[in-house]
Amino acid sequence: MRPKDNITLEKINQATLKLTEQKDHYPKWILWVMILFSFPAVILNIGADIAGMGAAAT
Repeated sequence: MRPKDNITLEKINQATLKLTEQKDHYPKWILWVMILFSFPAVILNIGADIAGMGAAAT
């Protein structure tokens, strides 16, 4: 592996560890509410990105 890939994997590892720590500090229902509100925002953002790329390509 290249050093750049190693740094990326370390960042993913750190993010995963933060997520597992969240489970220990917050009740499960709060985490589900956060997921419930985050998921549509992520989907809309992906759609906007795709629409923007389509508009730029024409």
